[in-house]
Amino acid sequence: MRIDTGDHPRPPILAADSPDNRIIACALSMHARGVNTVFVTKDLNARIKADALGLTTEDFENQKVDAERLY
Repeated sequence: MRIDTGDHPRPPILAADSPDNRIIACALSMHARGVNTVFVTKDLNARIKADALGLTTEDFENQKVDAERLY
């Protein structure tokens, strides 16, 4: 987990100023510096963007419901 208040350069696909795009830009900046970076979110659209830009992405699975365990 990281708190970053800096402004990171963004590729054209992330030109719109939105919170998701700023978070992805931060992850891209870390990835470009060689930091092992995994982008974790429940937001499918953000995962698709990050994956298209070459970031490793994962779904946040902590709040998933196991249907087999429901009554």
